[in-house]
Amino acid sequence: MATLSDDSMELFRRWLTGMHELLNESPAYQEMTRMAHEVGYKVGLEQGLLQGQLQVLRQMVTDIVSERFPELVRLAEEKAANVNEPFLLRRAALKLSTVTTAEEARQALLKLSEGH
Repeated sequence: MATLSDDSMELFRRWLTGMHELLNESPAYQEMTRMAHEVGYKVGLEQGLLQGQLQVLRQMVTDIVSERFPELVRLAEEKAANVNEPFLLRRAALKLSTVTTAEEARQALLKLSEGH
């Protein structure tokens, strides 16, 4: 593979810089850049909202367990931390608030990690 001399590399860099400046001034390029930023912002916002929702629901699950079955808090923290579906965490919180025994709570937590 041929390599460029230092002079050739410098000429190439100047050409590339000129092309970059020319592109930056182009309305089409500016619009594409604006759209890319907009999409990136929306995706980032959605991801942030999802992570916040998951954090709150995970805490809800562990709070319910802590209040009702303190001996299962560690299990609740471990299982809830591995769930990335808000629906599953909401369903687990509901189930954990209605079970009557620690064994039922333990089973609900084990099912949570299986995606049930």
